[in-house]
Amino acid sequence: MVAAGAIVVALAVTGCTPSQSDPPPPDSRIDAAAGTSLHWADGSVVRPTLVDLGDARAANAGSDYEVVVQTDPGNPRVDYLMPLALDPSGALVTARVPADQYTGGPALLKPTGMGSLDDGRQLTWDSTAALVAGDRPRQVYAASTDQGVAAWAETASVRLDVSNWRIFTRGADGKVALLARSEDVFDGDLPLVNGDTTPVVREGRVYWATAAPADDSGSSFDMRVQSRGVDGSAPAVTEAEGASQPAPTADGLFVVRSSHDDATVDDGTATVERVTEPGRTQPFVTYSGPAGTTVQSLVGDDDRVAFVTSTEGDSGGVVYVLGTHDQTAVAIPLASSGRFTSLALCGDRLVWNSADGSGQAPFEPQYVMDLETRDVALVDVDHNYSGSYCSGDLVGWRALSDDPQALATTTITRWKRPR
Repeated sequence: MVAAGAIVVALAVTGCTPSQSDPPPPDSRIDAAAGTSLHWADGSVVRPTLVDLGDARAANAGSDYEVVVQTDPGNPRVDYLMPLALDPSGALVTARVPADQYTGGPALLKPTGMGSLDDGRQLTWDSTAALVAGDRPRQVYAASTDQGVAAWAETASVRLDVSNWRIFTRGADGKVALLARSEDVFDGDLPLVNGDTTPVVREGRVYWATAAPADDSGSSFDMRVQSRGVDGSAPAVTEAEGASQPAPTADGLFVVRSSHDDATVDDGTATVERVTEPGRTQPFVTYSGPAGTTVQSLVGDDDRVAFVTSTEGDSGGVVYVLGTHDQTAVAIPLASSGRFTSLALCGDRLVWNSADGSGQAPFEPQYVMDLETRDVALVDVDHNYSGSYCSGDLVGWRALSDDPQALATTTITRWKRPR
């Protein structure tokens, strides 16, 4: 999902070593000829079942899905309601971005507010503005929700290279609290090493990745995955050093270690790892390819993880879905590089698109796959604006309108099982 912080600024300024003896995956569409490979932790090649997107069928409103929520297109001249996360009940966690929040200069003028949109009813949550003494107004850029608990990230930074992030939570009782802040990691300008800190909440715990000092000098930074219980009764723990993209599942927490996270990792190599205990991980799969290729968009649910292997070119991206304990594997070769592909995984359903966040393409498919039946359906979304929602039987996407003054509209649908 495109970060809200990026939207505000844009509006203002207009592990495991692969075995060399193993044969490549048995299909040229995985781009084995270019030297890419995916191996299990024991060194054996991952041999996935291939899904051809050319066989995807067009989804039909009514028989495949029904629209349950469609937000009004925002306008930068007025307060803009921006959905960030989707609850299985159908409620949207929303950020209210005030008009003229940022007009240039070193700081925001107004803070973003938080709330929810449920069956057309807008609920405004308690403000976080005074929860961190001395903070300038902050903007919200990411959120997650699970079992009636929400977590979201805010920053006062308007720069693209540093962030003073804060993570807040709202419990089922409606109480809003500060859970973590960047100063807990580094008391100074915290650089953005591999994206800004984004929370993931699951079963009473919040997970996030942050830049952190690589040594005592504080002159170099790698990534770190941390977590804390939503009630804040115990301190945050470090789950993995030199890693990012936390993806909690029923089989534990998974993370990615790549050259973007750990300066000692070779460019073109990325390992999806399972956290065995705080601070200790073991390889799950290792991806290797040319410089510039990597693993991104790691998500997890139940006993599966999904991720994208992306390339520096214009094609060659692949979506993988792997069983976390039975070594089942599905590969979906993409027409694009995968660099902009966003994924959402909920139970047996995988949702994704490869929109680049510009909304310029006349149509960009929103794909919905039933992982049990391998049925793949697509919705041609006019001016798809990137980002995918999936929770329970709900599937959503964002799109721009033809109005150059309008911002994004979010559509949430109730999806039916394949015919």
